[in-house]
Amino acid sequence: MGRKNASRTKRRNERTKARLRKQDYGKLFNGNIWGQWEFVFIWGLILAMLLGLWFYVLADTFPITDENCEHTAFVVTELKISEDGAVFRDGSSGKKYKLDGGYFDLERFSEEVSEGDILAAVISHGKVVSLSKGESVYLELDDMKDLHERLRPVSYLVLAIAGVWLLYVAVSWYVMYNAEKFPRLIKLFVKPAYINKNKVYRKR
Repeated sequence: MGRKNASRTKRRNERTKARLRKQDYGKLFNGNIWGQWEFVFIWGLILAMLLGLWFYVLADTFPITDENCEHTAFVVTELKISEDGAVFRDGSSGKKYKLDGGYFDLERFSEEVSEGDILAAVISHGKVVSLSKGESVYLELDDMKDLHERLRPVSYLVLAIAGVWLLYVAVSWYVMYNAEKFPRLIKLFVKPAYINKNKVYRKR
């Protein structure tokens, strides 16, 4: 009795899988490709990652000009220094700033600066682009300007890669939608298991 029920359950599961598989040959690819939303998810995820990276690099390499620079001084609070850099808070405004250890004189900063010290700074787009204490300069404004200018083309490269990816998605969709016209080419974009062979390779 148990074996009979197991066999019946197995057949029912197979019928369910077959029905779901049939339903998932959606209209997006003209019924040629199974699991259409898997492709949409992967395409969208990669595009979102590329655009996110582009925005991150772009926001971190903004042009530094005299017009968008604010000269200020503040008392350091909640100071934390590590090999990666320094994180501290402006005691008057409460804003927190983070400086990457590779972009400023971290060794001198860690030796000379402590909580309660007053620092002179230049702020641009909400980020510290120049920092000093008395005669000691830890972050040079001109160095940051040069760094941003050199790194900004990276954002354009990332955007170009996103454009190439969009072109790939467009070509992939066209081939997958018209898979009957490209029965050999389709295998370059889709694993054979995802192809509706009864439709794509049917005899004409």
